[in-house]
Amino acid sequence: MTKLGPDALTVTEDIFLNRLRKKRGTLKSVLLNQSFIAGVGNIYGDEACFLAKIDPRRNVSDLSDAEKKKLYKSVVKTLEHGIRNMGTSFSDFADLFGKPGKNQLSLMVYGRRNQ
Repeated sequence: MTKLGPDALTVTEDIFLNRLRKKRGTLKSVLLNQSFIAGVGNIYGDEACFLAKIDPRRNVSDLSDAEKKKLYKSVVKTLEHGIRNMGTSFSDFADLFGKPGKNQLSLMVYGRRNQ
């Protein structure tokens, strides 16, 4: 069983950057790897990369230190925004009271191919 990495909303910038320096591969695949940091899924990974203005297909090893710091801040901001909006509901997600999330209304890139 693979161990989960630190929670994306509690990991410090220093720990995030140190862990990122050890990773290889494309940015999107690293962000989705829950052993790197836990809690970033497909939708939020796309949104965080867009907010940081970094192509998710780039290799992590090609990112500058400034881009890595911007990415950290974008991941946190994107997840916090999703939480404030009660999650992203496309089909059947609902909170404990049966209410769907509304974060899908503010997505900038996910599901907007060719727009």
